[in-house]
Formats: sequence, C-alpha cells, structure tokens
Amino acid sequence: MESFISDLALILICAGIVTLLFKRLKQPLVLGYIVAGFIAGP
Repeated sequence: MESFISDLALILICAGIVTLLFKRLKQPLVLGYIVAGFIAGP
C-alpha cells in the first residue's frame, strides 16, 4: 500500500510540473499529461 501511495504522489507531482511547463509554452494540456505519463511510466 505504501508503494501505491508513493507512486501516486510521484505521478501527481510529475503531472503538476509538466502542466506548469506546458501552460508556459502555450501547448495543449492533454499533450502535457501524455508526456507526464511517459516520464512516470514503468
């Protein structure tokens, strides 16, 4: 269960950082979420 919570926290932090970056670059957020998934993926 602890591993699940830490993985979820990592994904949320990564998605938040990528969201801020993509907003600054004026790119679609969906693309940012896909990139965050690739970064935090297995």
